[in-house]
Parts: sequence; structure tokens; C-alpha cells
Amino acid sequence: MFDNSGVGLAAREQGYFDLPKSFAVGHPKSTYRPPLLEAAMRSLQCVRAEARDNQYEEPSEAAISNAKQLVSDLFARVPRQYEVYAGPGGDVAIETEGNKDSVLVVCEHSGSVLVMIYLSGAHTDMKYASIEKLPAEDLISAVQAIA
Repeated sequence: MFDNSGVGLAAREQGYFDLPKSFAVGHPKSTYRPPLLEAAMRSLQCVRAEARDNQYEEPSEAAISNAKQLVSDLFARVPRQYEVYAGPGGDVAIETEGNKDSVLVVCEHSGSVLVMIYLSGAHTDMKYASIEKLPAEDLISAVQAIA
């Protein structure tokens, strides 16, 4: 018999064991969102005000829509904390990091997406004209590799 008394304490504290029986990430009828996803979505709702407060150009609807889709898709594949914030050029940034590694996704004002991956001292940039091919496997693998 497996003793899990010490395993999953953080998950228990975050309420992951209190999920409704019909819960499924991405399930269209589910109204439950895990706390980390909920926090990212709340931050996304505040990016316009954040941009104004910082005297940045206000993010476009395309940037906000792309960020919302990417946060949802990334969380469904790799559930973890994603920071969402306004960038200076009317962009919306999505960032996740660990120790010395990080992934930064910039949903640009124009609707294009820039992905910057910093893993084990190596830096990789990828630019996408649209969100259609995202999240790409390179992006998913990088997020999974972050400790």
C-alpha cells in the first residue's frame, strides 16, 4: 500500500483534492479553474490598467486574446505558475521561471508572438506571425524542463 500522507500537501492546500466530480481541464462545462490558472487570468484582466499605470501603450485586443488562449493552453499541458503582465509596447507578457531557467512569451500588439527560452545558459528566440501553431512542442518542452 502506498503511503501518500506527506505527498501532495501543496496540492491539498491549493484545493486540488476538492475538485468537482465532473472537473476536467478544458472541459467546456467546467466552471472550476485551479488557483494558479485563476491567478494568471486575473492578472490578464488587469493588463490594460497596468499599462496605463506604467504609462505604456495599452495592449491590443489581439495581444490580450492571444495571451488568454496561450495561458489556457500552456496550463492544460503544463500546470504551473504563469506570471502575466503588460509590456511597454502594448504587448502582454507571459513568463514562467525556475532556478536559473525561464520562458518568456510576448504576445505583441500586432498579434504576432515572440517566444524567448533561457535553459541551462542557452538562449533561443522564436517568432510566430500568429497564434495558430502555438503552443509549439519546443515551447512545451522548455516549460516542462524548468525546475
